Amino acid sequence: MSELKPPAAWWAVARSEEVTGLKPLSADIADQPIVLWRDKQGVARALEDRCPHRRAPLSLGCIRASGWIQCGYHGWTYDGETGRLKEIPNLKDKQKFPPLYKATAFAVHECGGFVRVSLDSTAGPVAEQSATMPLSGTVHVSLPHEQYIAALFDDPWLRDFALKSFEASDRGRAPSSERVADSVCAPPSFRAVASL
Repeated sequence: MSELKPPAAWWAVARSEEVTGLKPLSADIADQPIVLWRDKQGVARALEDRCPHRRAPLSLGCIRASGWIQCGYHGWTYDGETGRLKEIPNLKDKQKFPPLYKATAFAVHECGGFVRVSLDSTAGPVAEQSATMPLSGTVHVSLPHEQYIAALFDDPWLRDFALKSFEASDRGRAPSSERVADSVCAPPSFRAVASL
């Protein structure tokens, strides 16, 4: 009887626009450090964020014109698709490198504005979502200060307290808890403090 394997876990580790071909991006999945970047074709790649040579973080290195990632410590270069060692400075290009020096490659999938990584390199692609996600990406919004404060606080009491604090600071005085307690309905824990 064959053993059933649970589906691979896919972790959203970065927004699509954060992963570039200019600079490696470091991320963690639990206690596993990973490095993300885009190769020459613009495909997101993920490797273990440790150079197999001296265990230096690959995220402190750079992305070569070939789309490979180069360790910042001794300059060893790795392919993002397989993790294979591609170049060592001062060695001939035709020389074969032992498979011992291979970075661990992880499966990567990009959808809905996120780069997802599975620690199982043989994981199948993420099931496509039937609903589109129109709110992915970055949008710049201009709001008046009062609406910005209201958006930051879910609790109406905190929002009102922050607005009263802002208004009082404009007049050059700090808000007293009595004035705030008189004008809004504070939660019981705050009422006890306000009566002190």
